[in-house]
Amino acid sequence: MVGRLGRTGDRAMDVVTTGMSEPISREEFLAHMEPIRQDIKELVSLQREQNGRVFKLDARVSVLEDRTPTRTAATIGAASGSAAGALLTFLHQFFGK
Repeated sequence: MVGRLGRTGDRAMDVVTTGMSEPISREEFLAHMEPIRQDIKELVSLQREQNGRVFKLDARVSVLEDRTPTRTAATIGAASGSAAGALLTFLHQFFGK
């Protein structure tokens, strides 16, 4: 690695020298950074929107979990409903048209 970071530097601001023939100006740097900055702002905006959606869905799931009986009771209820439906269908087929 070429540059000052190749050594064990004691400063966090050490700079790696690159193969660039001349340094870029501040204006040129900012011109290249502006599209990246806009992309980051858009990503942050989309992430906040997604977080809001997740928060709303989490609240709705919590309400559903509070209203739903325990899993065993739900399984028993579903089995009872299926059995009653099957019995009703059988009685309708056997006794009436």
